[in-house]
Amino acid sequence: MRLDRPLDAGDEFDDESPLPGTGWTVYDTTRSNLPSDVNTIHTKDAVRVRDGNLEIRTARHCLTGDEIASAENESPDGAVCPEGTRTMYTSGRINTDFLYDAPFEMEVRARMSDDMIDGMYFAAWLLNDQPYCTAPGVEKSQMTEIDTIEVLSTRAKTTNTTHVTCVKRENATGTRRDGHSMPGQIAGAWNTYRMTWDGYAVRYYFNDQLVPSDRGQTPETTGKTPGMDQDDFRSAMNDHPYQVIIDSIVFPDTVTWIPPAKHDRPFPVRVDRVDYLRMKPIDDIHPRGAIGRTWKNTDWLGAPLSAEEDAGPVGARKQEFEHGTVYWSSATGAHPVKGEVRKAYDRLDGPDGFLGLPISGENPLAKNGGASQRFEGGQIHWSRDTGAHGTRGAIQRHWRSQGWENGWLGYPTSEETRTDAGAATQTFQGGTLYWTAKTGVTTTRGAIATRHRTHGGPDGWLGLPLADEGRLRKNGGASQRFEGGQIHWSRDTGAHATRGAIQCHWRSQGWENGRLGYPTSEETPVAGGGMRQTFEGGTLVWQPGRGVRVEN
Repeated sequence: MRLDRPLDAGDEFDDESPLPGTGWTVYDTTRSNLPSDVNTIHTKDAVRVRDGNLEIRTARHCLTGDEIASAENESPDGAVCPEGTRTMYTSGRINTDFLYDAPFEMEVRARMSDDMIDGMYFAAWLLNDQPYCTAPGVEKSQMTEIDTIEVLSTRAKTTNTTHVTCVKRENATGTRRDGHSMPGQIAGAWNTYRMTWDGYAVRYYFNDQLVPSDRGQTPETTGKTPGMDQDDFRSAMNDHPYQVIIDSIVFPDTVTWIPPAKHDRPFPVRVDRVDYLRMKPIDDIHPRGAIGRTWKNTDWLGAPLSAEEDAGPVGARKQEFEHGTVYWSSATGAHPVKGEVRKAYDRLDGPDGFLGLPISGENPLAKNGGASQRFEGGQIHWSRDTGAHGTRGAIQRHWRSQGWENGWLGYPTSEETRTDAGAATQTFQGGTLYWTAKTGVTTTRGAIATRHRTHGGPDGWLGLPLADEGRLRKNGGASQRFEGGQIHWSRDTGAHATRGAIQCHWRSQGWENGRLGYPTSEETPVAGGGMRQTFEGGTLVWQPGRGVRVEN
């Protein structure tokens, strides 16, 4: 938008002068010998600024012969004109120069005059500098007309139409068009009308509600709506400057698509008002470049919602769409992220987090209808049962070695976290993985993992696992070593942890293969200090200064 010109942001109509401020042209079509299809004369006297509003006055005149409309022949109180005179109307029209470059937003707060009168029309609209195909010698044109306000007194609704290009036709404008409407009180009511053209679609709003299509199509007008190629549509919308026009007219008798004014009924003076007109440039959100090519080749992305912008890492870009976000960098290319994977990606700080930028699209997985997507620093996997979670580094490599989601670990059920001691840990459907530089990756699962958690997990007294679970011959049992002790499990006894002096005595008796067998409880305190723990073959009690004794 050219910001060095008057009215660059519109007009609040707060001028002290009774005429519109600098930049407006006020029409004057006053003349004699008017053609028979002319019903309204635009005069400067019909336009004024008063009390913070633009006012357009429409009045009936009774003309004789070549008489020119004036105050002297205005019909008193809009009475029916006497026989032998011609019924005409004066009203107002103003326009700016071609000041406005698309994309833009236009908002108008306006009030159509009271009472519903046939033939009465009030509008605030945009027109580019290309001619209509009704002009002599114009066979084809990139003309564009955008009707932010187009209301008729006898219709209790807003009507909004986008006309984009035209081809010469007999007795017709020949424009491609898309109409929208919404019920509402028009005559005698203040309403706010807004139009946005963001480089992708035109949208109309009536009192902040999106105005639907007349044809049952989407409320957005894109090239597809009037049957145009989107590039041709954008060219007509963007390549030429626009002017704003505000006008009121009384339609002539030759108009057939609405009832014309009834000359045999009174037509009281009417005043249409505009509180403000506001114009502002907005970003062009039409996808372009690598992101635009990805969008064109990805049907599910839907309409763009924002302009392309920086994505975090230097040189990276992104753009939001109805159903996903496309990220691009010269190193990774352009890839969309959608659905639950996108939610997890955003939760993990997107391109600024450990995952970095996507390096592939989302891939379907056979197990549980899941999906996965690869990123610079890791992957995100999703399933209906587990949600979406990211994996990386040594834990991811170990998971991969076990068959990804198809192995015994299944899908991840949490994000990777850090213990108080600085170890990395992550849960999966089948178990929990731990990593330290010293131990590498170790795993807990099943009843042993559950018992480990009851003792505070890696931040409890057992600490981190030092090795994976090992199988035991006796009763198909298992055991696992931790920094602070061990956990043993069997089908008959469940999983229980041992440590310290009690564990040392049990070991001296041959572990589970000795007469004590497997542990059947956790350590519990005894009166006077010490600990007690039960086993299949007896109870071990430890007390300070007395060592460990066996109770049968």
